[in-house]
Amino acid sequence: MIAAGFVTTSRATHFGPLIAAYAIIGAGVGLGTVIPAAIVVTNWFDKVRGKAMAFVMSGTTFGGALTAQLGNYLVNLGGLHFAYLGMIVPVLLSVPIVMLLVQTRPKSVITQARQHFTYPTSTPGYEVSEALLSRSFWMVILVTICFGFVAAAVALHLAPFIIKPGYSTNIAAIALSAFQISAGVSKLSLGALTDRNGVKVSIAIAFLGGAVGAMSLVTSGHPWLLIIGILGMGMSLAPVSLIPLLLADSMGLRRFATLQGIQGFILFLAVAAGPFIQGWLYDLSGSYVTSFHILALVAVAGALFTLTCKRYKREQGAELTAALAPAGDAAVQLHP
Repeated sequence: MIAAGFVTTSRATHFGPLIAAYAIIGAGVGLGTVIPAAIVVTNWFDKVRGKAMAFVMSGTTFGGALTAQLGNYLVNLGGLHFAYLGMIVPVLLSVPIVMLLVQTRPKSVITQARQHFTYPTSTPGYEVSEALLSRSFWMVILVTICFGFVAAAVALHLAPFIIKPGYSTNIAAIALSAFQISAGVSKLSLGALTDRNGVKVSIAIAFLGGAVGAMSLVTSGHPWLLIIGILGMGMSLAPVSLIPLLLADSMGLRRFATLQGIQGFILFLAVAAGPFIQGWLYDLSGSYVTSFHILALVAVAGALFTLTCKRYKREQGAELTAALAPAGDAAVQLHP
């Protein structure tokens, strides 16, 4: 789907086909990257799930740092349409790797499920109907909306923001690479922090870093503040690897795939809305100042929503989803 979207984009000559092509690309990204990766990591890893999720999701940002330079090179070489066709190559190269190497869950779990039929019922977690009635699930959804709004708005408007004061497109491409590298480093470091101190702390730090970055970008034209802003906004991409852990931490794993699908659908609605609202605010004011102030407020709200989520526990006893527990909390028993 992603490759088909790039082909359609390379041939688009009007706004309508371009929007349709990006819709195809977005559907491919949702169905083939973020959601499946979160489900696979959750199924395979128990004790160091934060590091594992961060390592996998950091590929999207470190890869993005490279493709920003590749895209800029292809545009300079043969134009925009040629660049879209060139981006098909890394997409197609990933298909055989996934088909040959990726398994949804370990074979031992599959065998146990088939032989004993105990896997779905023995896995701790809420049923979908129970999750939909819980406050924490909707807090996770609000966190998802805040993240999608901020991350997509920044990712798509950072280059125009940098070009507007007079910087070249090459500088904008370098800034996008630095933004993606900052996101990758943030994912890895906050993933490690998650395994020690819990996922809520890590997500809150990422959101607050994004808020600082947004304010730094618009408070002054000084180059150092611009650099701080780019690196800070890179932190706002880190929750993409942490929100699935927050969902599992709050809802358990019994119906994680279904709930992850719901959460992923909301995420992509927020991702679609963020850049549109950011552009609309720019058209109204002629400046990015107001829109980046709003991004900072949304990021702070995301941090607050994160901290209100409660961890899942069984109705009987005090057994928690220990795989996501901070190091010092695994031995703590909670009673209703």
